[in-house]
Amino acid sequence: MITTQETSAFKQEPANYLPLGLIAPSPTNPRKRFRQDKIDELAESIKKHGVIQPVLVRANPAYSEGNGQPTFELVCGERRWRASKQAEQSSILALTRELTDFEALEIQFLENVDRDDLHPLEEAEGLQSLLRAPEGLVGYASPEELAAKMGKSKRWVYLRLALLNLCQTARDAFLDDKINASVANLVARMPNHDQQAAACARILQGFGGEPLSVRATAEYLRQEFMLDLAHAPFDIAAPFQVAGPCGGCNKRSGASPDLFDDVKSGDLCQDSACFQEKKREAHEAKLTHAVAAGHIVLRGGAATKLMPGSATALPAGYVWFDAACPTLTADKRPLAEIFGAKQRGVITLEHPSSAIVRLVKEDDARKLLKSKGLLRPPAPKATLSNEGAATPTPPQSDQTKVAPTAEQKPAPMSQRQLEGLKAERIDRLHGQRIMALLDQRLDEGEPPFSILRLAILKLASDMTYEAYELVFGSMGWEIPGVEARHGSTSLVDAKFEHYIEAEADGVRLAKILALVLVAEELTNHWDLDDLENSDTLHAPTWTIATALDVANQLEAIREQAEIEGTEQVQAEEDQRLGKNAAGDAFAAAHAPATAAAKPGTTKYRDKQTGMTWSGKGLQPKWLKVAISMGKRLEDFHV
Repeated sequence: MITTQETSAFKQEPANYLPLGLIAPSPTNPRKRFRQDKIDELAESIKKHGVIQPVLVRANPAYSEGNGQPTFELVCGERRWRASKQAEQSSILALTRELTDFEALEIQFLENVDRDDLHPLEEAEGLQSLLRAPEGLVGYASPEELAAKMGKSKRWVYLRLALLNLCQTARDAFLDDKINASVANLVARMPNHDQQAAACARILQGFGGEPLSVRATAEYLRQEFMLDLAHAPFDIAAPFQVAGPCGGCNKRSGASPDLFDDVKSGDLCQDSACFQEKKREAHEAKLTHAVAAGHIVLRGGAATKLMPGSATALPAGYVWFDAACPTLTADKRPLAEIFGAKQRGVITLEHPSSAIVRLVKEDDARKLLKSKGLLRPPAPKATLSNEGAATPTPPQSDQTKVAPTAEQKPAPMSQRQLEGLKAERIDRLHGQRIMALLDQRLDEGEPPFSILRLAILKLASDMTYEAYELVFGSMGWEIPGVEARHGSTSLVDAKFEHYIEAEADGVRLAKILALVLVAEELTNHWDLDDLENSDTLHAPTWTIATALDVANQLEAIREQAEIEGTEQVQAEEDQRLGKNAAGDAFAAAHAPATAAAKPGTTKYRDKQTGMTWSGKGLQPKWLKVAISMGKRLEDFHV
């Protein structure tokens, strides 16, 4: 970095007027874009007052006698040089210095880096030019060294350099100010340019004519393109044909924490193509090893026949080979570790979900455990007391515990234990202090809307598409189509956030909060008893309805829904089957009282349709709702 002393000496150098034609703009200037309106303003100023601050030039490295190149190269001040030409000046005030190529680069970057109108991509290219090439001798050795020299944070330098990985689609959108630097950095972390282009198109599509916000973009990319290595279906420490171990890969979030500060836990893979290829390799390798070990390998229909359900649903008469078997042995090791991988009779099954599971028949496992002396003995039978009640055999303790004597002193904790305890204590105090601070500030006045918005977004973050449909429908908002239903809900999340951020009415925000609280519950197909009798913490519908004094209407609503839902389904079925008399079909299906009624039985007739039901055959709650809906019924006695 240029020091104060150097700057002072720089200002004391004599300046001379040089003809504009003898100065060539520098090809290494980090600024590539010049706003014409700023050039126009500066040109008008130069016409009146001239150039107040001299430009900096050096001998032009491209100049030689007679080659037609200008004598000087412009190091700093290209806007002043352009404005002077526009103002029809013949010369410009300039300082001439002897500078190496790298010194010129450094001065150019420092002169531009803190200006507001220098684009982040231009900053990134300028930083890159200051780093030493692998085979070079000039430049900064690392981004950390460059950050220290520039007076910037290491993270700032890494984020700027990462922008150089943007695909052309994202780069163009960034330069056109369609996405900001934060969104561009999220996209730039993706190593695959094709995936970058696809993600950028979705981000630009956004909602309501606006691109996705930073938060919505981060959530969209995390759900669609990031893969959790902790749950990878392959050994992340093993080498594969497609790539080496994941731990040494720079395409994971853990390798670049400065670029992935939004990833709070876990290590996420950014290269989905590599991840999927490793998954495929590992899958085939497991089947190959199973054949070599003499296992029975089941695929396709044979696998489905044995395990037609979930890959975690153990078939009757079998036990897991890769897990402990507490029902047969007290040994806590997996059966595969006890018996060895080449055990005959093991079934390796390729489940339809693409998972590979290993099973062994329970009888075979029992025989093998018995041969090794590991089979759990049968539970002792209970004895009968004099009163005839069963008395269980008291458990036998493994050893007698000896109480410590007064002379015994506790052993000191290890350094690791102390560090763990200290970290836990610091986290607890940290949380208590922040909670106290927030509590104090919230007591000082009315909480801002942003807190209510945050609560809504937090509650809604795990909602299903069906729950979103309820909320969007109630608020009259447009919801994404069926593609969101069958895929990730990140598109709906982003649109929901767009609506919430635009909402500035506290009453409406409170209403949305109440709708979000009940939406998921109302898609769980619960009846009225479920809503009323469940824990109110997890079943807020009843609590909110009670608070709003409408709980007494829930029963009628449920009964009305039963009538209308049944009628709608029956009408659709009749239409599908080509029936014309939907009412007759409905009566035949749901009105058993069409048979001759016994004397004294009350019957009901609908004046509109002429349909009749007996008082015994018509469910009372349906009758009550029918009357409340204005159904024109009359009763008569047989």
